[in-house]
Amino acid sequence: MRQGAAVDRRGIENGFLPLTGCSPPVITLDRQHPYGEENLNESLGVKHKRDRLRSVGIALGLTTIGLLWIVAPAVSPSHQAIYHWSGSPLTLFLPILLDFLIVWLLIASALIVGHRSRALWLGILLFLPFIVLKSWALYEARVPPQLLSRSLFCGGLSLSLFLTWFRRAGLEKTIANAIGLISTILMFVGVSGLALLCQLVWFSYQSRNMVAQNAPHPLRRASVHRENHRRLVWILFDELSYAQIFEHRQPGLQLPNFDAFAKQSTVLTDVLPAEYLTEKVVPALFTGYPIDQIQALPAGGISLHNPVTNIWHTFDEHDTVFQDARNDGYETALAGWYNPYCRLLPTLLDTCFWVNGSPVSNGMEPAFGVWGNMLAPVTFLAAQGASQYALHHFFTVRPATFRESEIHIADLQAISHAADQALLDHSATFVMLHYPIPHPPGIYSRATQQLTNQNSSYLDNLALADQVLAHIRSILEHDGQWDDSTIVIMGDHSWRTPLWRPDLGWTAEEENASGSGIFDPRPAYMIKCAGQQEGALISKPFDALKTRKLMDALLARTIRSRGELAEWIERQMSLR
Repeated sequence: MRQGAAVDRRGIENGFLPLTGCSPPVITLDRQHPYGEENLNESLGVKHKRDRLRSVGIALGLTTIGLLWIVAPAVSPSHQAIYHWSGSPLTLFLPILLDFLIVWLLIASALIVGHRSRALWLGILLFLPFIVLKSWALYEARVPPQLLSRSLFCGGLSLSLFLTWFRRAGLEKTIANAIGLISTILMFVGVSGLALLCQLVWFSYQSRNMVAQNAPHPLRRASVHRENHRRLVWILFDELSYAQIFEHRQPGLQLPNFDAFAKQSTVLTDVLPAEYLTEKVVPALFTGYPIDQIQALPAGGISLHNPVTNIWHTFDEHDTVFQDARNDGYETALAGWYNPYCRLLPTLLDTCFWVNGSPVSNGMEPAFGVWGNMLAPVTFLAAQGASQYALHHFFTVRPATFRESEIHIADLQAISHAADQALLDHSATFVMLHYPIPHPPGIYSRATQQLTNQNSSYLDNLALADQVLAHIRSILEHDGQWDDSTIVIMGDHSWRTPLWRPDLGWTAEEENASGSGIFDPRPAYMIKCAGQQEGALISKPFDALKTRKLMDALLARTIRSRGELAEWIERQMSLR
């Protein structure tokens, strides 16, 4: 009876009545029944499709988190990567898109195949905090606390091993709930990933004409040509410090060509810089307007903010010193670094060249092709744990300085070649040259007098700038144009010691030369008028924003001597 009672209870629990003395009835599923075989298979198929779609969405979220630092430079609202990219836009956007799609496909495949694998989900669940921290650090180019980074990594590894091999029944429900919550969050993140991809495609379309804008311009003759024009050469040495050249020169640093130039030019000893970032300084020098903010546009242009009027306006090439020069009948040539000069002044330059080989924050470089930039983020990450850093630095983020010197050397050589061509072209009567020195990193050894990618400093770069000046002078003297040319040499800003002192490449020599990082904001500024042979000093403050007015006066030849220059500056001071 006890056994029969048990059978009766099982029968009732299973939904049928027991028949005494008979075997349980055989129940078959009707293929047309709502719970039949076909509908059951259909339900399972729907569930499998839903699981696959869910896996694809989760993979998209994981890809977005893990690769945000790669995508961010191309979709950033500042558009700085696009603005300073001197290569084809295709080599910037296409590798990012391909990297994203490939990683997305790989993660989605792993999740679809192993969606029931507890080990896979435990790895995602427990390593996700570390991945988020690492991605954020790469995106911000910051070094997170090593203790936090290592703790997240080691803690995730330990817990993953523990829960994989020593799972208890009581943890299963907790783990399942956590997986469900994280999955939902990742799917929402995946929606942001789709938005990023749409932005990437849209900005790529907007920047499609950048290559044409950067193409070398054919020589165009000014509409009004004046045979009696004397040449004006404007030389911009990036980060050239007045104090380091003249006032507090490091013992043993020889700058004979700057010294010789000072003896036959007017040296301004107290110049107020237009700004401290080159991308703001140059437009300010061109226009004469104060600029405190710059907004690059995805098509390659820029919008500028005037702090005095509090108005944003698009950079207008026709409201610049180059339009003034064209109005006066000058023919223009420019060879420069960092700023996209050929895009900014497309109709005003008879010849133009610019280059900026610096990598963006994800390691991609204009010199690489599509395939090279697809691999660039991988090599960038690999460099984190390479021999130049201790192994434990893999858990932090360090600046990728291993190629900066090589790129800086290549940029200097390219600009120097273009500058020589501009100087040798006698038809170019208004020439601007922007060199990437003495801007760090150091690329010269004054001991060996050779370019180098190691053991160099800002002071070595000063010596290199001195050698470049000697080369420029030799070209102009060979053509008999040195004495007859007006030459302006200046720094866009001074040596920004607060910016470079925290860098890994900062040397003991730089520490000593800067007085332990003291910042002197005065850039070098020297003017040699045509025919000038004697030097002069002007110690009164001079605002570099008046450079356009100064150039206009030199172009119009209302300033032809050091005396007239001193009087002009005196008048400008009275107008403040």
